[in-house]
Amino acid sequence: MISPTQQIVSTWLITLSGCISAFSSSTIVYMMLSDYERKLRELPNNRFLLMLSVFDILQSIAYMGSSFVTPRDKRHYGAIGNAATCAAQGFGIQVGLTVPIYNTFLCMWSFLRIKHNMQPSEFARRFEKSCHTVAILLPLTMASICLGLGRFEPRGAGTICWLGPKSSYLFTILMSGSIIAVCFVIIVYSMGSIYYLFQTRERMMRRYSTNASGVLWQQNNPFSEMKRKAAIQGFIMSFSFFITFIFPSLNILVIDPKQEVTSPLDIPQSIFLPLQGFWNLVAFVCLDILRIQQEYQLSFCSAMRKLVFHPDEVRPYESPLSRRSSTGRQSPALVPMMLVDNHPSSSEEASSLAEFDISNLEERGSSTTSKKLLFGDMQEASQELIEEEMGR
Repeated sequence: MISPTQQIVSTWLITLSGCISAFSSSTIVYMMLSDYERKLRELPNNRFLLMLSVFDILQSIAYMGSSFVTPRDKRHYGAIGNAATCAAQGFGIQVGLTVPIYNTFLCMWSFLRIKHNMQPSEFARRFEKSCHTVAILLPLTMASICLGLGRFEPRGAGTICWLGPKSSYLFTILMSGSIIAVCFVIIVYSMGSIYYLFQTRERMMRRYSTNASGVLWQQNNPFSEMKRKAAIQGFIMSFSFFITFIFPSLNILVIDPKQEVTSPLDIPQSIFLPLQGFWNLVAFVCLDILRIQQEYQLSFCSAMRKLVFHPDEVRPYESPLSRRSSTGRQSPALVPMMLVDNHPSSSEEASSLAEFDISNLEERGSSTTSKKLLFGDMQEASQELIEEEMGR
């Protein structure tokens, strides 16, 4: 039977988590729209993030209704709704599957941009419209099917209305679990591939440093910093996806929705399931917050306030590695996830590092390659170094 205390706790936890998620996604929307020209006009990943946040707000509002929108005759805690409000909540939660799908497309964009040097304009022309179509129409179609079949009902302990007693295990997995599983695999693969790519390039760069100067090169090797930041964002995205969906997935497999029983997984599910918007905000601002705290010696709250309301005051330093090269291209690792914002702390260090890089690589007959590495086109430079090494 349902424990009244556990149902009360679960109800308010879902409502609170929904509020946090809605606030977090609203913050992302504000940051995007307040700097439209720089963030949305050219970069498809930011347009993905904007749409993701808009749909997360809708889903979070549905979660905020918790058990309050369930029909009165069900006698769940706080139930003041009817069949229509219950169906509306279930529809909003089901449409919220756009959030993990957009997260997946964000990772795919980063993978294509970094590993295959795909330009934003090319991605927008070839893939962006299709991505938006799939991310929106697929969950919307599934939600419409469930609504037409009358499958949105109070589920289990009745803390939310979703696929209820009329839905079999197979139907539930088809309408949600299949999408979640595919998205998780793609996210882990994409982020793991990006990390491995940076690790490979870092290892290749180390071969071109002498023993006497190896420490200096390792400290200033841009690929070391990119690898570290790729690992941070990859961990956040993979962990947040896992912690969000592991508890409801286990509940689907373990608990029969036809029985009004509680589960030990209800409390963690109530906490983490509605928090997708919060994790998206963490992944979006974490690297910038760390940079701002380090460069400006600010507290977390001050750094967050500057980033949200005064972004012009804390823009990242534009080092030679982040400027356009003579070919007019940007290093593919710099744009999609802001993985590089490191730079030498003084002009003397920059000068000595440049002299070291050129002299060290010229000793190996790689003068042209060294200049490419120093002045912007890291992918082409590293690829030439790899080809040289293989030719030896």
